[in-house]
Amino acid sequence: TSVGKAFDLILADINMPVMDGYEMVEEIRKMPDYRFTPILFLTTENSAEAKQKGRELNATGWINKPFSPEKLLGIVEQVLS
Repeated sequence: TSVGKAFDLILADINMPVMDGYEMVEEIRKMPDYRFTPILFLTTENSAEAKQKGRELNATGWINKPFSPEKLLGIVEQVLS
């Protein structure tokens, strides 16, 4: 669990069991400690509608699969700086 731990960044897919990435963002944004924590989607979903929904829920960014490790690290560094 995340009890007692702080996260600098959250990286998640949209397609997950139990709760999808959109629902996860909604729930995380309700938590005062994580209202402004960067959330990046790492996903195969790349439609304009999917990205718009992510923006509306205040997801920070979007990385399409497949991706290179260098691209992922570059985006993470940019978001955390």
